[in-house]
Amino acid sequence: MKYYFLAIFTLLFLTSCNSVCHPRYSYAPAPTGMAEMCIAKCYQKKTHCEHLCDIQKEHCKIQKRIDASFRYENYKEQLLARNIPNRKFLTNFDDSACACKIPCLCVNTYNLCYTECGGTVLTS
Repeated sequence: MKYYFLAIFTLLFLTSCNSVCHPRYSYAPAPTGMAEMCIAKCYQKKTHCEHLCDIQKEHCKIQKRIDASFRYENYKEQLLARNIPNRKFLTNFDDSACACKIPCLCVNTYNLCYTECGGTVLTS
């Protein structure tokens, strides 16, 4: 019974945190026709920003995997020198999944650009 309440509490905590971590936006465009072109440029900038962010994340992962490979080879050499069996794998040294969670602020930049074009950004 204690575990049941703990599971419910954890689930509620995680779902409540999700809305804080990932707000939802709705957009009300400006009434003028010129705003549409301006907002289209904002969208292009956002897409470009996301592309650059993806490249940064991939570069980070590649670098972390290279570092992990060097650390793993060093570990194996140390074990071999002491005649100790190897009990780890390369994945034990690879922290790229956690270390490369680079936050992209592309949505924030888009929202600012959108408001500068005369639109309204609503957060829910």
